[in-house]
Amino acid sequence: MHPTPTLLALLVLLLPLASLASAQTPEPVVEIYDPGGLSWFRQRTHRVFMTMPLAASSVGPAGETSGREAWGEDVDRVVLGDGQFERMVCDLVGPDAVRDARIEVLGEHFWVSAPPDLQPRIGVALESLLAALSASVLLELHTLPPAALRAAPAKVLSGAQVDALLEQHSPLATVRAPARLGRGARLISARRRSLVTEFDVEVAQEMFSGDPLVKQLLLGLEVGVRVHAASAGRLLMIVGGRHMELLGEVRELSTGSARVLPGVKDPYTIKTGTLQLPRSRSTVTRGSAVVTDGGGLLVGHDGSSGGLWLVRATRRRPQMTWKVGGSDLLALAELLTPPVVGGWPTVGPPNPSGFGSGVGGFDDDDTEKPEAFIDVNRIEGWLMRDADTEPDRPPFIHALGDYVLSGGPEAVRKRIRESTLAWSRRFARTVELDVRIGAVPPGTPTSPADAARLASVLPLAAGTAGREGDDAAVIGGEEEAILKDHDIEIAQGATGPDPVVDSVFTGFHVGGRLDVAPGGDVVMRGRVFWQERVHPTRQYALESGGFGDLDQVDLAHVQMRDLWTLKPGQWTLLAFAPVEGTGHAMACVVRARVR
Repeated sequence: MHPTPTLLALLVLLLPLASLASAQTPEPVVEIYDPGGLSWFRQRTHRVFMTMPLAASSVGPAGETSGREAWGEDVDRVVLGDGQFERMVCDLVGPDAVRDARIEVLGEHFWVSAPPDLQPRIGVALESLLAALSASVLLELHTLPPAALRAAPAKVLSGAQVDALLEQHSPLATVRAPARLGRGARLISARRRSLVTEFDVEVAQEMFSGDPLVKQLLLGLEVGVRVHAASAGRLLMIVGGRHMELLGEVRELSTGSARVLPGVKDPYTIKTGTLQLPRSRSTVTRGSAVVTDGGGLLVGHDGSSGGLWLVRATRRRPQMTWKVGGSDLLALAELLTPPVVGGWPTVGPPNPSGFGSGVGGFDDDDTEKPEAFIDVNRIEGWLMRDADTEPDRPPFIHALGDYVLSGGPEAVRKRIRESTLAWSRRFARTVELDVRIGAVPPGTPTSPADAARLASVLPLAAGTAGREGDDAAVIGGEEEAILKDHDIEIAQGATGPDPVVDSVFTGFHVGGRLDVAPGGDVVMRGRVFWQERVHPTRQYALESGGFGDLDQVDLAHVQMRDLWTLKPGQWTLLAFAPVEGTGHAMACVVRARVR
């Protein structure tokens, strides 16, 4: 088949037009943008697993503890999903970028192919986004003397209140470190103490061996802090951590003797080993709050010299001004960050060996993680109602870490600004908790009118705060390792005691999820726990077998789980009950304040 003369003539006419079009369309230019090591489309957020001493895991490689002893597994926090970055930048630059630009993520760099006139606009958009995502704060963690708790005007403090409190009560210790907004910072000032806390005894025929299990105690302070960018220049602060100190010398206890059974040639006995059983005092706490720049959060209790912390966050540079016209970048971490729930230690009778199961993050049994307070997709309908007002510049919205990026007509963006600010005022309030707990005579008056008087006489004070919907709590007390039992190993010609070590906790746990009811009352769904010794630990001697003495404890506890309604600013009685075998009762009162 050959071309006809008419077709040839048409091709001759079209060739100049094609050449003219190619001359008017500039070749794309390729630029590589380096975000300065900021992996902003995927960040690592640590889960904090703060253990009590006797729940420490075995020693891992290079002297580090393994498993759940410290932080648990890192969790990927997706800031930008697949393809979202490209769509966001193109929407931000304009419709011509959507049509002519090509953007790809290469490792931690951005490859951009676009016409020369688009590259400067894309560069401004990228620089503005990177400046927002690379903002950082200076974290200060002050360990305060116990007297500072009752003297502080609040648990959520402004910058001026923090300065005044530090001037009145000099910190016992201070840790400072920079941290990037939206990332977890782990602050540790501690030492490690290795102990032989157990033996795994193996017996086979006429042979036996005690395999020592060496564990580590992290003595000192370990706190995880996350700071996020919130609305109106504020900061969302999430704190979880613990402090531990040894009480006295570590107790050493013989586990007894393994022996060869009678009738075996050359019978003999041998000691299986000596256990090192510590006693310690620990504080575990978690709280969250929306604070002003330079403000802080006061959490802990006054029953320990290291149990009260003041965590402060200050921006290292002034908050940036968004310079990309036709769009808004709104900091809304208080709404976009999911509630902090789950992961609390198990403090309960008879022996709370699960006390070290964790603080922060989520329980291992959780199959679903909590959702954020708002879903950006839900407000897309608002945008579409105004989409035809400027067809060449359709509205858009993207979630970007702690931020919402919106663009389009001013009327649409104004509605988004007003609505998100109203949501922040409604759903991002902070609830402060003042706690008083301790032993009282059994006939103590406990009517609602007596709660304020009880608050003035109860010996222990504690405090924390929680963003509405978050869990907040304080745990404080002592934990002692005990030799609870012997698991006797028998194999033909040999027997040996396999020691079973557990721990007992004496102290308190107060906390739960905090919500604000429509009428302004605080609803606390949580728990009050109190445990104390009736008699000191005593040793029980086994009458036969040559096995070591066992420890026996006599504990009494009070525990209540409920949903309480708290009147803001008023003391409310959460629990009052006799402590069996002690001749006295325990009481707990709480005062909530909404900020």
